[in-house]
Amino acid sequence: MSAPLPARVFNLRAEIDQTLAVAATLTHSQPAEALMLATQAQQRALAIRYREGEARAWLQAGRAAFAMPDCAEAHPACIAAAELADTIGDPLLWSEATHIAAEVHYGGGSYQQAEAYWLALLARGLAGGPALARLLGYLGMAKLYFMLIAPEPAASMLAKARRELPDVDRLDIRFGLHINIAAHHYRCGDDDAAVAELAAAEALLPRLGFCEFEPELYYYRGYLLKRHGRLIEARHQFERSLSLNGSAHNHWGKVVNLVALGETCLDQAEPHAADHYLRRALDGAIRLGAPYLEAQCQAALARGCADIGDTHGEFAHWQRHFALMEQLEQRDNATGRPDAIAQLGARIAALEAA
Repeated sequence: MSAPLPARVFNLRAEIDQTLAVAATLTHSQPAEALMLATQAQQRALAIRYREGEARAWLQAGRAAFAMPDCAEAHPACIAAAELADTIGDPLLWSEATHIAAEVHYGGGSYQQAEAYWLALLARGLAGGPALARLLGYLGMAKLYFMLIAPEPAASMLAKARRELPDVDRLDIRFGLHINIAAHHYRCGDDDAAVAELAAAEALLPRLGFCEFEPELYYYRGYLLKRHGRLIEARHQFERSLSLNGSAHNHWGKVVNLVALGETCLDQAEPHAADHYLRRALDGAIRLGAPYLEAQCQAALARGCADIGDTHGEFAHWQRHFALMEQLEQRDNATGRPDAIAQLGARIAALEAA
């Protein structure tokens, strides 16, 4: 008679860790399921007082919720993760959770709230905190300067973020920074520098597996090709980016890709294909509450109507476009952009001098 098998030891910590690993792989393809798994892991970690696991579960919940548009659970989950990370002394987890909390506000157009979190990251990083906090803080400042249409201070912030790269081992963070720097160079007309940054990002892909920022590589490469009249190649890049965004629940990415495809189709004298892409983009821009993207769609749809001789449609779309642009101009004037740029610079300088 064979000896009895030893009783199986049930390791709840291992189950929590493995559940979070599964949730991480599903974050962008199936965010609702990822959120459910993260919540389950958080509750079990709380029950056995596994605080490190609970903090990671809150962060994963925040990531999954952020992958869904208008999900109210993203911000509180990130705050819970940051607070618990502080309690257990995990500055890297705190940095990531605080950054995502900022991104939630930034993506929703609440720039002052996003600024508060990015300033908190910068303050802690400059006070002896991890390089990750400084990199994400400076990256956040660059994003705010971009929204304020201030390219010179944006470039300064990106340069300071880049200086932290040797001390940051997160390849996804490095990839994302290269993409942001490339985007800045593209907007400033320095195509060679943009190409170099995209190449630096692409070189990281073999070691990354899935990367949530990968679609942006092809998106900006498409615009660089389009700028040089290489429309067929540009369209292929936009199609690849859209395909990846379609499986990643990146709703903003989908909309801007659809706009890029629609405008490229117009340049290729394919107004009917353009109309399909642009109407989907317009619906998405309205759902996202992004008036600038909506205005861009209206302008492109007006061009498409002109190409097929629909003068009534052309007039209607241009009318909506100019009305949106007027609203945006009034909003910018009301916020006092030059004052906002100066005030943000003063806050950053104060932190760096402390």
